[in-house]
Amino acid sequence: MSKPTYEELEKRVKELEKVEVECKKVKKALSESEERYGGFFENTKDILIIADIDGNVTYINKSIEQYGFKRDELIGKNQLDFIPEKYWQKAKEDLKEVLQGKTVEGDIEVNTPKGIRLVNYKDSPIKEAKKIVGFRTIIRDITERKKA
Repeated sequence: MSKPTYEELEKRVKELEKVEVECKKVKKALSESEERYGGFFENTKDILIIADIDGNVTYINKSIEQYGFKRDELIGKNQLDFIPEKYWQKAKEDLKEVLQGKTVEGDIEVNTPKGIRLVNYKDSPIKEAKKIVGFRTIIRDITERKKA
């Protein structure tokens, strides 16, 4: 392997400088996007969850706290931990469908520190490079609506 010439090194430095400028642009765009949309996810009344393909929670918005949960205590736990056992089979069937690329929706009871709540949920797959790597869940409390 021969040593690069001065011109080759100079060319490489210019290429790296262009890459650095592009990285800064991408970081700025990401920061602006997080600022713009982060509040939306954090401040909605609905509970938003991201889970891996096994159903383990990797993200949950702060709306979960209104039911007596602490967000950081839920990260890493499986969603089945909050569902009464009578719904486990349905949850497993739903997960199977989501992992096949489908979106599923339904009503279910959820155990919370403040009691059992009836919720509507919608699960949809999360894909990276056409491969399903997890799923997102949107949960809306419908307890009061059902009582009425």
